[in-house]
Amino acid sequence: INFVIFPCGKDFLLFDAFSDICVSHQFEWLFHTYPNSKFIYTTRDVQNWSTSIQSHYERMHGNRRLENLRTSSYKARFRNAGGEMDSNLYARHESWEDAYLAFDTRVRRFFDESRNDRFLELAVVKGEGWEKLCPFLGHVQPETAFPYLNAKAIKGTQK
Repeated sequence: INFVIFPCGKDFLLFDAFSDICVSHQFEWLFHTYPNSKFIYTTRDVQNWSTSIQSHYERMHGNRRLENLRTSSYKARFRNAGGEMDSNLYARHESWEDAYLAFDTRVRRFFDESRNDRFLELAVVKGEGWEKLCPFLGHVQPETAFPYLNAKAIKGTQK
């Protein structure tokens, strides 16, 4: 579950882009608050994402099980912004896969045809890169290769 938002024009003075959970959990508000922004929804196979998010939570929080996000000790974390994001995106669901599918449905309902000029779906793990991204952002495609930073996620995929 990831969005990259590119606030354009005078929307933001100090930043060119924002990404990850802090954007994902409130993308609708950001869409309306920053009318010149563009949204890039990076997608991947639900099982691939589920494995990745579980690994992330184990590495960062010593927990890979979604139901542990609902325990009283972990819920204390929900009093801050990070906990609110965890709760909104994940803890309310029965499985990591359910969380992914609920978010995917939410995104696709919100970005219907009337909003698709500000929305791009990009499957980096399937090898999509500059050829889709640059036209959407109105930039010339660079000569350099697309920066696949999480090579483990794209191992064995087509390019």
